[in-house]
Amino acid sequence: GEALRSCRAGYYGLINHVDDQIRRLLCPVQGVQTMTGHNTVVLLTSDHGEMLGDHYGWRKQVPYEASARVPLLFSAPSRFGLKAGSQIQAPVCLEDVMPTVLDLAGAPTPKTVEGRSLLPFLRGETPAWREYLPIEHAPLHQSLTDGREKYIWFVRDGREQFFDLIADPLECHDLTREPA
Repeated sequence: GEALRSCRAGYYGLINHVDDQIRRLLCPVQGVQTMTGHNTVVLLTSDHGEMLGDHYGWRKQVPYEASARVPLLFSAPSRFGLKAGSQIQAPVCLEDVMPTVLDLAGAPTPKTVEGRSLLPFLRGETPAWREYLPIEHAPLHQSLTDGREKYIWFVRDGREQFFDLIADPLECHDLTREPA
């Protein structure tokens, strides 16, 4: 009802404010100097999404797409060869941010780091990549996704869910109930 609409309006207002500030950094008024010069890379991300009432939930309490997907935006000088407007369809995660930043800086990624640089994707290449990502929020759930399908196991009660994210992006039709 009205409370949900008000919460969403407030949240969208905050997102719009962030968008306005990003615009100020990346699209300055002509003739006004900004911090984004020939050597500046801008990266924006967060630690989780917001359920905003989807599935009657708030915060990041469940591994549904509204909570699991996070923004990850890059802007870099043209010499890095990033394709403007590119979107990565492979399963990537926050552990890939540090290797990407190190790669941009020309520094090696330590062998102990599990993430990988996203620069090949951002340059339009299609590198060999991981097949799936684990998602966990201990002790609530354990999940796996390849970006096209998602399996969820709720630890406390043993419930399982399986979603086809292509056909059902809002995760409303649990396929574990389908005999096939």
